[in-house]
Amino acid sequence: MIVQFLHTSGEHSFTKSKNEGEKLFKDWNCDIKHQRKYLCTTGAYIKNGKKIEVKENDTTNKIYFWGEWEPQSEVTRIVNQDTCNDDGALPHFIHEPFLRLNESGQLIKGDKNSTPTNTDPFVFGEDGFYYSYCMQSIKTLQELDPGSIILFGSTIKRDTPDAYFALDTVFVVGPKENKLKYNINNDLSELEEFAPKYYLDIMNYKSSENNPNCSCNKSKSEGCEKEEDFTCYRGASYKNPINGMYSFAPCKVGSEGEKGFERVKLTKDSFNQIYKEAIISNNNAQGVNYTKTDKIQDNFKIWTKLCEIIENNGCYEAVKLNYTVR
Repeated sequence: MIVQFLHTSGEHSFTKSKNEGEKLFKDWNCDIKHQRKYLCTTGAYIKNGKKIEVKENDTTNKIYFWGEWEPQSEVTRIVNQDTCNDDGALPHFIHEPFLRLNESGQLIKGDKNSTPTNTDPFVFGEDGFYYSYCMQSIKTLQELDPGSIILFGSTIKRDTPDAYFALDTVFVVGPKENKLKYNINNDLSELEEFAPKYYLDIMNYKSSENNPNCSCNKSKSEGCEKEEDFTCYRGASYKNPINGMYSFAPCKVGSEGEKGFERVKLTKDSFNQIYKEAIISNNNAQGVNYTKTDKIQDNFKIWTKLCEIIENNGCYEAVKLNYTVR
């Protein structure tokens, strides 16, 4: 199956600082609405078929990409960016993602009256991307076969003749062992072992050591209904692909990314030469579209075409992305 997963297109800006001249930053989002960030970090990307690592101390070759990161970030304005005529296609801020700890080592999530918004999909970590919650009240999203592809993105220029789907993440569902069923009202220790460190905090679940129940009011997350049963997927990675496919985020590197770039454009015509159905809807605001494929080889052809489109847009494939803990 190919899934077009539409989430809101708005861009996070920054939290107003109390003192003029302080560095700009964005607090953990506690609003009802998820938004995108134009992110800058270290990690690894694929260029000409080779994996290139960007070390933490490398300040000139950082990876820039569009994604979801609802926790804190340090913010820089993109200078000379036209904010009037881009219809939300271009970024206006660069976000460096981090988690903030207090003196006791606990995460600082939000003020006492707010529910921190979760991050899904989660594209940060050593062993692959994760998707485990949003819109899984749609049961089909809990039962995706290995090799299925989820295209996460947003509609830009909606309700105009130029509307298109702006891609931010390509998530390839990994093999069966990369799939974990869980219930938010039961013990979450298996999920803690399955997912990366801090994942339960970032999803706003309480650690199973303290309380096995979900810690958040699900109505705070747009598109995330109050269901109990979910599936956590670990995506196929560059190190552990499935049928040659791996998850990635379109990215640019170094000076090419500093000025910002538009998310990769996909339309209903993007795959018409290689598949019988239109995989992409140009103009939907939110929700999911499904395309059932006959065999995993069809998915590979579509994935290969995606890689070609991304390369033609001057982007690389980010396969490992980091955040810091402060």
